[in-house]
Amino acid sequence: MAQFAYKARRRSGEVVTGVLDVADRSAALMQIERLGLFPVLIDASKASVAAAAENRSAAPGKSLMPAAFAAGLRRRRKPKLQELATFTNSSPICLSAACRSQSLSIA
Repeated sequence: MAQFAYKARRRSGEVVTGVLDVADRSAALMQIERLGLFPVLIDASKASVAAAAENRSAAPGKSLMPAAFAAGLRRRRKPKLQELATFTNSSPICLSAACRSQSLSIA
């Protein structure tokens, strides 16, 4: 069985953290919900992550993606202010264009 660290909230809003020893991530989710909590984050605990890393080093070549590309996917950044403004300004335009194209195709 794997260990999953979780962060959840009670109905009152209080944050609760803990570790579950369950078969997989979906079982962890169900267990948290059975406890009457609202899951915020479920992550493999450090013990499971270390074991998985050992398994990966024992079986090289499992990843089909280049390392640089995989690292870029894992990296998260906040959008720049200009990117956010462009998205916000263009969203209504795209939505109205989609509505117009749907109405034209129906007729």
